[in-house]
Parts: sequence; structure tokens; C-alpha cells
Amino acid sequence: MARAHVEDLHYTDVPLEQAAAGPFAGAPWRVLSRDEETGAMTALVEAPAGYAVDQQLDAGCELLVLDGAVTIDGDEVAAGRYAYLPHGDSARLEATGATRLLAVIGAPGAGGGERSVVDPESMQWMVRVSEARTDSGFTEPILHVVKILRRDPVSGDVTGLSALPAGMGQVTAEWHDPADEGFMLRGDMLVLGPDGEPAEMVVGTYNWRPESARHLPKYTHTGNLRFFRATGGGFDGTVTVTYVDEPRWPAMLAAYQARFPFFG
Repeated sequence: MARAHVEDLHYTDVPLEQAAAGPFAGAPWRVLSRDEETGAMTALVEAPAGYAVDQQLDAGCELLVLDGAVTIDGDEVAAGRYAYLPHGDSARLEATGATRLLAVIGAPGAGGGERSVVDPESMQWMVRVSEARTDSGFTEPILHVVKILRRDPVSGDVTGLSALPAGMGQVTAEWHDPADEGFMLRGDMLVLGPDGEPAEMVVGTYNWRPESARHLPKYTHTGNLRFFRATGGGFDGTVTVTYVDEPRWPAMLAAYQARFPFFG
């Protein structure tokens, strides 16, 4: 079956198991989501010091090093850096110390292109403001602050980092054709969960939103930094987004804001 809609899955709530195959064979990992139809998946790998594997990849693989470091054919990928290995690539991956990394593994046979390693700190933020408009006539500005780490030349899938300043959010709900997923790296965020209840995202929280799944609103008290992926594009103004009013949100937002002091 396709992946379920989740908004507040913390990686520590997922059992640790050993990867039986693939680019991280033999390493402990936590599978955050898996598409049983295609085999595509996202996992948090917890590689011990000295872990090493030689692989010829049968699917494209993206990774973001959360802490520690790995080498790919001897080239270091330090904490905070992103790497992409295409389908068919042969690589030796080694953990130079205890390392946690987020791994996005495509469907077998998918994921072409060239190997790349990206240091997000060397990139500038891209800032865009769009307008949400609902059928009731309500409008609000939507702030997009992103760094695009990779755009697949065939599928159009986009991988990047997104940031939201403290005290900002979105009061409308939305849906769009691309599925999207995210992993919270810093900060907090309140969203409306798929069950209609408020869902809190903290550091280490993962979300998967299927195609055309209604999601949001959102709000952050401290600000946040998230790793994100959007299948088929998005985050550049080329995807149509439908916005709707969410009458339940004001009460949820007020309750969340009341938990935090204004100062400090």
C-alpha cells in the first residue's frame, strides 16, 4: 500500500532494526515510511563507528548527515551536509564515528543523474511570498524560505531545507498534487493532524503527506528548520495549491501559544 498520512511521528517511536539490504545493509535503522507498492522508503540510519559497506545501488539514494560523519569513496560528508547517489552507482560508505543520517531511498531502478555532495551553509536562502486565497474571500501571505539541495531532472522531485521564523505560520489549510515529506531539524511547529487534532512537531519529528492530502495550518513559537522533499516539484510557484478556511484552528493555536512566555 502507499504511505499513510503522518504529521508527528518521532523517530525514537519507531523500532530500531537491522537493514537487510540496500545502501545501508547491516546498519541499524528506523524505517519512518515505506511505499509497499514501489519499495521507496525513508529511514533514519544509526551507523556505529567503523560501519562500512560496499554497494552498487539499485535505486537512487539521498542522505542528510545529522551528526557524526561518513565518507563516500573516501570523501567526507560531515554533519549538516547532503549527498545524492544515483541508481547504478558503486560506492563504499564508511562511518568515521557513531553517525545518524536521514536516508531517502527511491524505488528500484529509479533515480538517475550524477553523484553530488552539497554543503547547505554555502548556499543562500531563496525567499518568496505567495498569497493564500479561500472561497470565502480570506487572504493571507505565505512565506517560503528555502534552499534547494537537488531537483531531479526527470521526475521533478525537489529536495531542500525550509525555514520558518519565530511567531509565524499559516491559518489556512491546503492541498496540492505533489506528495511531500519533512523532518524537523530544529525548533517547533504546531500543525493540524490528519485526525483533525493538533499535532506537535519537535526536533526529530517526521511527516509524510500523500498527494492531494489536506494538511496544515501551522505555527511555530521558536522558529524552525526542516529537511523536506516534494514529489513532482513544488516550492517554486509552479504547483497549484488549493487553500481552505480552517475554523478549528484559532482555538488550537491559542491553546498552544498560551504555553509559552512572550519573553524568553
